[in-house]
Amino acid sequence: MRIPARLFIPVLFLFAFAVFSQTLPDVEMPLAAETLLDEEFLLFEEIPLDAEAPLIQEMPLAAETLPDVEAPLGAEIPPAQEPLLVEEAPEAVAPVLVQEPPPALPQPAVAAAPVLSALQNYEIGRGHEAQNRMSEANVYYNEAIRIAQDEIARNVANANTYTVMTWAMRRQNRHADVLLWGARGLELYANAHSLVETMGQSLFFLGDHTRALNYMRRYVNSVPIGGRAPVAYFFKGEIYRLRGQFHSADIAYTTAVSLHPNLALWWFRLGSVREAIGDYPYAIAAFQQAVNLSPNLAGASAALARSQLQLSGQ
Repeated sequence: MRIPARLFIPVLFLFAFAVFSQTLPDVEMPLAAETLLDEEFLLFEEIPLDAEAPLIQEMPLAAETLPDVEAPLGAEIPPAQEPLLVEEAPEAVAPVLVQEPPPALPQPAVAAAPVLSALQNYEIGRGHEAQNRMSEANVYYNEAIRIAQDEIARNVANANTYTVMTWAMRRQNRHADVLLWGARGLELYANAHSLVETMGQSLFFLGDHTRALNYMRRYVNSVPIGGRAPVAYFFKGEIYRLRGQFHSADIAYTTAVSLHPNLALWWFRLGSVREAIGDYPYAIAAFQQAVNLSPNLAGASAALARSQLQLSGQ
């Protein structure tokens, strides 16, 4: 075979190299270089893949995106399944808090109504009775009696307790009770003169004029001008008038109006006993005073005219 000229030199070079390589002796690779190769190989083989983790570690994928079983090498990785949607529990509805009302602001203290005594209740009752409001008056009279009896039950009573209680009973025409409680009061308080006068009134209204007169005398002997002396003298005049003892009645009535001159009825009673004994000038003076105090007092104007007529006819 004929070799082209352009290839003659390369072929000759290759032929010479082949002949030369067959004549060289076999030379072993140094141990160090072999060992180095082996160590590099061993190191490479023994280091697990995880040991060659980079200095800056990548964040692992979210766990929920990894399949439960790692696919073998070369196996076809199935498409990732969409995670199951877990239905979230409905959001808890906060309970509606009922707001408690704010605490009530302290109110200004209201002064308690004053507690009335037995005497104060009696006096209010007398005011109602003077206005012909007896039903209202009885409310206060009853309260006066209740307070008084409560004081007696609690052993804190005094002479005034019995006095006010018998006054209230007298205004209610409870004459038997007046005598009962009056006697009890006098046993404890012998100088409770007002009890004597009140008991004398109840005896008068019960028709026991003799005892009534004795009680009135007893009272005015102890209290001749003060206290309820005018009332006692008036009732003495009433007893004498009813008995026909007009001169004695004149004296009793005259004393009564001199101590308390503002009651038209008392002047009218004085004029009537003076008219009865024929003392018309003084009768006219008494009737005139009664009319002046109370123009509408029943019988007063007629009695005045009658006495005037009697006087003019003499």
